[in-house]
Amino acid sequence: MMMTQEKLRLNIMNNYFPFLALETSAKVCSAALLVNEKEYYEININKPHIHSEKIIYCIDELLKKSELVKNDLKLIAVSNGPGSFTGLRIGLATTKALSQSLSIPIISVPTFQAMALYISRFLTEGEEFSIITKANLGEYYSAKFKALPNSNSYETLKEVTIINDAELKEIKKGNKIFGGFTGTYENPSAISIAWWAYFYGKDLLTSDIDYLEPDYIKKFVIKVMK
Repeated sequence: MMMTQEKLRLNIMNNYFPFLALETSAKVCSAALLVNEKEYYEININKPHIHSEKIIYCIDELLKKSELVKNDLKLIAVSNGPGSFTGLRIGLATTKALSQSLSIPIISVPTFQAMALYISRFLTEGEEFSIITKANLGEYYSAKFKALPNSNSYETLKEVTIINDAELKEIKKGNKIFGGFTGTYENPSAISIAWWAYFYGKDLLTSDIDYLEPDYIKKFVIKVMK
């Protein structure tokens, strides 16, 4: 009997359990470890500017809880933005270091897509929603999605763009909004990164770490003190 594409994809991903997922694009420092489809562990530390100090701690704690060691890991999924420039680079640098030392591949996960997948699980079929987070003073990252019948499925209606205060005001009119400053699912989590990688990340597997960079959306500018 010919194997369906879905079963083939799941068989490929099943070969990559257990795997690690990191999310450092926002305020929360988050790490998750998927042992299999039913067993996972997650740590979230909700404290600003703590990523560089705590991300390795989170990984070590997850391994202890799961009774695994680093060499058991088959891949690493990492949140790739948009989000905090510093946070994204910390997450990706950690991921690259582990990938190189353990000789395992990486799945670079689009942050808003992972958030959309997670949010869609709690919405009704066909319900549209926006995800908006702050990019800078008077600027915001914004994308629009629609929940689909399958609980692990969604549709992208508008890709991530940068909007201003006036555009934000218009989007707020009659739209369901998540993320950033809304108080509802403000920060993406590592478990959402992990599940997106599991369902959609097979084609993004890479071991070429040299050209793997965060998707800032907004231009990355280094400020120099005068």
